[in-house]
Amino acid sequence: MKMPLTIGRAASLRMVPAKWVEPGSAPDLTSRRAHPRPGGQHAREGSPLVFPDGYLPGHSAAILNLYAEMGALVGADVPVLLLGETGVGKEQLALVLHASSPRRHGPFVAVNCAAIPADLLESEMFGIAKGVATGVTERPGRFQLAQGGTLFLDEIGDMPLSLQAKLLRALQGGEIQPVGGPPVRVDARVVTATNSDLDGKMEQGLFRRDLYYRVAGFVLRVPPLRERREDIPGLVQLLLGVFARETGKTIPGLTTEALHALAAYGWPGNVRELEHEIRRLAYLSPDGQAADVHLLSERVLVSREWPAVPPSSLALEGNVEQLERRLIRAALGRARGKRAMAARLLGISRNGLTMKMQRLGLESAPAPATLVS
Repeated sequence: MKMPLTIGRAASLRMVPAKWVEPGSAPDLTSRRAHPRPGGQHAREGSPLVFPDGYLPGHSAAILNLYAEMGALVGADVPVLLLGETGVGKEQLALVLHASSPRRHGPFVAVNCAAIPADLLESEMFGIAKGVATGVTERPGRFQLAQGGTLFLDEIGDMPLSLQAKLLRALQGGEIQPVGGPPVRVDARVVTATNSDLDGKMEQGLFRRDLYYRVAGFVLRVPPLRERREDIPGLVQLLLGVFARETGKTIPGLTTEALHALAAYGWPGNVRELEHEIRRLAYLSPDGQAADVHLLSERVLVSREWPAVPPSSLALEGNVEQLERRLIRAALGRARGKRAMAARLLGISRNGLTMKMQRLGLESAPAPATLVS
């Protein structure tokens, strides 16, 4: 069974196997869309949660703790606030909440409050009444589109203060005011998300406290990828298969060294950044070969095996070797594995680079890693 898979905020791909999609990056939230319901659903064994098809549930302690908190909300209709860094997959988790709720047969409608200009956000949220102005057609807002279902407001911390008051009225009384029209009754569960410091914004007067207590009926913290490294191999396997199909290549996996480098990196951009890195590997890897460590981006390579303070010894010999490995890997990455170009970047001869790689143990043929989902 082929399942659609949306990766990042721009590309829409298709998967052949019916696997789960990690709560990595959300689709483009600036587009006007309403999902009548997830195309397929699956209840994970031992969990009351229902995961939409294409979602890859994690197995790390951090994500399992989050699932346990989400499971307590099954059957409830309380507003939920998802807090987490950019790229952790807050919209995908909102979809899980929707699919696990009594409203799962209704639509799921998403709005990115930071992506829509402030002067258009009110009409997008609450709609435009008929006859408001010449040439302006009647249009329902996101609240009306989410009737009977779930309205997901991403980046709510960036919502203008003027609109916050109108949102508060909608949440308090279940009533919205379309632009140029009379009040309209609405019935939608509201799930919100942000990567902002709402406490700080409330102190600065940029976010209403009364609105916060309306949307934060239940607060869930979404862990960043660096706190759930056990989930990285499964994500890498899934994404590598997706992007291998995108490139039309056969990529049997990653070398052990490449997988270790990915697992050790801090991932400030979380799963979305991981997607970009695996896409890079898929495009640069030769057809039929395992993706090797030198194809990783310089950002991942430079951070690898080089702590700010040497952990055990200040002896030059061992630390200089670490620095040499780091610079050679970075040069090979920038040169896409071409040693002559890497040698020029390092300011040494090609033979000198080969000799250094042999001395540092970088010359042996890489062994493919076994990826465990």
